[in-house]
Amino acid sequence: MEKEGQIWVSVITVCYTCRQVIEQTMRSVLEQNYPFVEYIVIDGASKDGTKEEIERLAPLFREKGYRFHMISEPDHGIYDAMNKGIKLASGEWINFMNAGDRFYDCHVLSRIFGSPVPEAYSIVYGDTVLHLAFGDVEMRPKPLDYLKKKMAFCHQSAFVRTKEMQLRPFDTRYRLAADYDFFYYCYLKEKKFEYMAFPVAIFESEEGASSLNRLKVNREYAQIKGIDKTVIWKLKYVCKYVSVKLKEAFYASLPDSCVRKLREKNYERLRRRRLKWKKDVCCMITKRLKCNVLEESRIISMN
Repeated sequence: MEKEGQIWVSVITVCYTCRQVIEQTMRSVLEQNYPFVEYIVIDGASKDGTKEEIERLAPLFREKGYRFHMISEPDHGIYDAMNKGIKLASGEWINFMNAGDRFYDCHVLSRIFGSPVPEAYSIVYGDTVLHLAFGDVEMRPKPLDYLKKKMAFCHQSAFVRTKEMQLRPFDTRYRLAADYDFFYYCYLKEKKFEYMAFPVAIFESEEGASSLNRLKVNREYAQIKGIDKTVIWKLKYVCKYVSVKLKEAFYASLPDSCVRKLREKNYERLRRRRLKWKKDVCCMITKRLKCNVLEESRIISMN
């Protein structure tokens, strides 16, 4: 029975054949300095030792007083597995931290849930650190109305009230973008989103993910928004498809050293953009503080 003031958080990890990375994800949950954690691992019947690795670490969670559940059985895709976790969840909030990803530090949950969260909030989300081959880049979410187009924030850096997810679990018709479908629905229903200006998760960015796979995601985005049958969208999709194929052919013709240099250049671009944003934020805060000090000085002088 939960006592008043205890906000239990259900962290769900979905995995399949990921023995090499599951430990870092599980330990990032285990190392949280927040006491009310339910950890749920949904494994898709892995045969590479993933299940045994989960079972090896499971007692550590129970020793710490965390609730721990594990299922290892075949599923019908990642969102079917996520829905299994949602059904098991008994915490007030849900976070998905999939295999390979991890919390930014041990203070994440205590920073968010150490004090009561307003009842009006349905979703809270924060910044994400992208872990790339050439370094890490901290990424701020897009403005919330970007959800009209695509995902505005990283799913791993979001927490959703459990009742919202249990009332409307992921639509398994979508193989790649059911999470966007859920958040887009919440946005249209005017659910309350709250942004937290600090990193929540480190996301293993799929640098190797093909552009064609991203096109499939965009097709599902269009299906969710009901625009995939329009002539304009179809023309844009064909142009993008041709562009992707030409780009892939160009990269395939380059030596590995050139491809690596291009990726390094892309990382530097992302890093500089993030540094500029941080500088702009610091300038804005400094300006506001100066204005507050001047206003207080004016009030004092008047008295």
